[in-house]
Amino acid sequence: MEGSSVLISGIGNVKFRKEISTKFYEELMILNKGQEKVFDISSDSIVNVFNRIRKKMSFPKQRNIVIQSIRKAVSSNFYKLTKDPFTTMRFANHKNFNTTVRYIQEEGYGAITITEDIDLDLHKKISHQSLLDALSEMDESFVLLLNNKIKENQNRELRN
Repeated sequence: MEGSSVLISGIGNVKFRKEISTKFYEELMILNKGQEKVFDISSDSIVNVFNRIRKKMSFPKQRNIVIQSIRKAVSSNFYKLTKDPFTTMRFANHKNFNTTVRYIQEEGYGAITITEDIDLDLHKKISHQSLLDALSEMDESFVLLLNNKIKENQNRELRN
């Protein structure tokens, strides 16, 4: 544990290592109360939760809803928002680009999309002040990305 982040590791289908903020790590340590796992949930419990979700959403019995379904939905929605398959690959932590391609090419796999009821051109239709107000409430990481993109565009304009 050094500085503002902590490197954690875990085992799922593949071993992974992720960096999380020190603050989030400390919150997890409070939650786990000295146990080895932060969330000690049995696989049967997880299967039962997803079966209830499938029933609640009226998916057919043969529709297999699993944790990977959520991962797939989130990755697909991320791609819809960014339109960048390589950024999506990094976001999903895929080792193989073909996995990402499979995720972003499939439609209608039964997941609810976060972009369904969102007008993706809304930012073009509102006042300058409304846009500034919304930006002032955005997460710092989003503002950083936006400022980097603005700087790139300014540099490109200066070169041309």
